[in-house]
Amino acid sequence: MKHFIFLILLNFPFLVTSQVAITFSDNFNLEDSYVYDNWEYSSQSFFVLPLSINDFIPIESYQFNVLYDPQVVQLDHNVIDAINKEDITSSYGVSNAVSGLQGNISAEVFTVSANQTLATISYSHSSPFLEEQFDNGYAVLVYLPFVKVNACSKAPISVSFSDGNIDGQYANPNQINAVIVNQTLTLENGNITTQDAFVNFNILSAEVIQNGSTLESSVNGGAPPYTFEWTDKMDETLSTDSFFSPEQTGDYLFYVYDQNNCNSILFVSYDQTASIEESAKLSIYPIPAKNYIEVSSSNYNYYKLININGLTVDFGNLYQKTLIYRNELPSGIYFLKLSNDSKQSISKVVFH
Repeated sequence: MKHFIFLILLNFPFLVTSQVAITFSDNFNLEDSYVYDNWEYSSQSFFVLPLSINDFIPIESYQFNVLYDPQVVQLDHNVIDAINKEDITSSYGVSNAVSGLQGNISAEVFTVSANQTLATISYSHSSPFLEEQFDNGYAVLVYLPFVKVNACSKAPISVSFSDGNIDGQYANPNQINAVIVNQTLTLENGNITTQDAFVNFNILSAEVIQNGSTLESSVNGGAPPYTFEWTDKMDETLSTDSFFSPEQTGDYLFYVYDQNNCNSILFVSYDQTASIEESAKLSIYPIPAKNYIEVSSSNYNYYKLININGLTVDFGNLYQKTLIYRNELPSGIYFLKLSNDSKQSISKVVFH
């Protein structure tokens, strides 16, 4: 007679058979991931760094430590719980954070050195996550809100997991694991894997194109609203609009600033003779427009329609006469960028 022995596991919420990945994006570029930039809550502006979990776990609690440079960014520990709630994440059109659907998220910040700060993020709830809250095993665990201390920094910013042991001493003696989940799974034990983040800011940049008798700018990146200044070589201010119509051929300087006082500066040459020739070859009608604009040009092959935040909302090929339809675009100011292999032109378009 064969005997079968059944092993019943009690008091274990789950059995892990492989490593669980809890990761940041290793190359988090806010220029491409603009939906995570320039959030606002409680009169504070910040970007959010999503932390993902790539396997379903019925989590009841977790803690993790991250290191970052406080001279460039600072974790806003006062708003971390509030901005992970469903009403906030939904308003920004991003995936809900499973930690924000229930329980509480908190953070403690510890100064390590002038260029190192350690933050401990904690979560707990009496009920575990549900598998239905995950999408094929994937979910955003939490969004970390970081205030830009040096918003003009062009270097990648490292946000890395750490056990907090700096020069033989724990910055937070109450959290000596880089990551610990449900008090049993840890990075140190090898059943959790992680990936650090390298964050690139959406750096302010500008282009200026001569369109007929006008110098017109297009701005990308940074944090709107923008302010503008055109000067001559003697630094005398000539205009504070996004466009400028010089009275004579010459060289000019264009400055643009965002709300963080980051700036982009361009040296621009204006040719009055060329402007007359160019304006005769290009027609954009009507302005302002209601449903579409008609572009007539034999000089350009492609177009991009760009909103005031620098995002491309439409693009395509240009023919001698091209209709560009508004579709579902909201009323407002846009920039129409026309180009070929050797030159480009930018015009302001208004839909009302």
